Amino acid sequence: MTYEQALGYLSSMQRFGIKPGLSRVGALALELGNPQERMKHLHIAGTNGKGSVAAMAESVLRQAGIITGLFTSPHLAGYEERIKVCGKQVGREELAALAGKVKGIVDWLVGGGLEPPTEFEICTAMCFEHFSASGVELAVMEVGLGGRYDSTNIITPEASVITHVSYDHMEKLGKSLSQIAFDKCGILKKGVPAVSARQEDEAMAMIEREAAAKGVRLSYPGRGYCYKTVKVALTGTELEYYGTNLEGTFRTRLVGVHQADNAAAALAAVDVMMGLGWDITRDDAKQGLAQAVHPGRFEVVGTDPVVILDGAHNADGAAALAATLGRVMGGTKPVAVVGFSADKDYKGMLGHLAPRISSVFATAPSHTRSGARDSEAVAEEARTLGLDSAAVSSPEEALSEGLAKARGKGLPLLICGSLYLVGELRSRLMED
Repeated sequence: MTYEQALGYLSSMQRFGIKPGLSRVGALALELGNPQERMKHLHIAGTNGKGSVAAMAESVLRQAGIITGLFTSPHLAGYEERIKVCGKQVGREELAALAGKVKGIVDWLVGGGLEPPTEFEICTAMCFEHFSASGVELAVMEVGLGGRYDSTNIITPEASVITHVSYDHMEKLGKSLSQIAFDKCGILKKGVPAVSARQEDEAMAMIEREAAAKGVRLSYPGRGYCYKTVKVALTGTELEYYGTNLEGTFRTRLVGVHQADNAAAALAAVDVMMGLGWDITRDDAKQGLAQAVHPGRFEVVGTDPVVILDGAHNADGAAALAATLGRVMGGTKPVAVVGFSADKDYKGMLGHLAPRISSVFATAPSHTRSGARDSEAVAEEARTLGLDSAAVSSPEEALSEGLAKARGKGLPLLICGSLYLVGELRSRLMED
């Protein structure tokens, strides 16, 4: 199987959508010899911030000399970004070989009557197989959706992390914060320590309830660790952290008030790992956190104009983005290129962003899981919020017009609304 054939195969499996249950991925793992059992894990769920927490925690663990795996989704530019060992993404030939191996097992299992697995379940199996073959000691696993029935949930980790819980994927996870948090709590395992990031009261109550029911030692802000945001700037975020085994002032390149929350959760996870006997020092934590990168999350690229790429794709993420713009832009309001997936609350997102941006070019991401929101509807909503706005047929055209207007006005350009849009336009900006 070639790389192109592998991508075509994985894309074709998207037709099976997102299906709850662990039987399909469990069967795949069993036929592979349960590769996930040949390493330890750090498991991370949540609505927003789980990718950032995963990237920061993995960077610290790698700095400590641990052979790490990192599994995240979705990708921005290339599928191979999802699977990394010690910071190096899987090669294209390796990805093709993994896809071919797993496809053979899928075909055999489906031929025997197994319900066809989803694309994400296949990708998860490929990840475990690659990590096992690469000698990974500790894999940092980001949940794809929810937690309880996510395909990553066939592991029993060293520790679990639940990042900020908010409203997203409500058609699958529930309408209330309590219901959504309950699903995320599915990753909590009996007796396995866990960390929670800052939460709303309703979500925190559910997390505490589920942790107590499972005998989980739970750390959260004010119990187990505490922190204070020191500085948020375009160059990064600084915080003071105080935990059981770790304390001090730390800095991350990731920008935003919310990234202080995420950094604290990552440090708390490292703190727990230190308590379990993993050989990690404070210097490892300082250097690893400082070196962590997570493209497409308030990522600043270019100088003429300054371009900010942010993958916020729900109302909570947009609120965090708006707060960060208010914190670091000194009153400057960027020109914005926006695009949304069809299943997202674009009105809520625009409502948060409107006070922090000057004008909007609305477009439709070329590739999304649920289809794209009509750009005319987005532009009209922006107008009702008092913003100068225009609908643009293609993301590339929207980028071109946005860059021209930002240069002409002497303003930054913000690209946001969808990780798919950010990935698409980031690739174009990097080419230039």
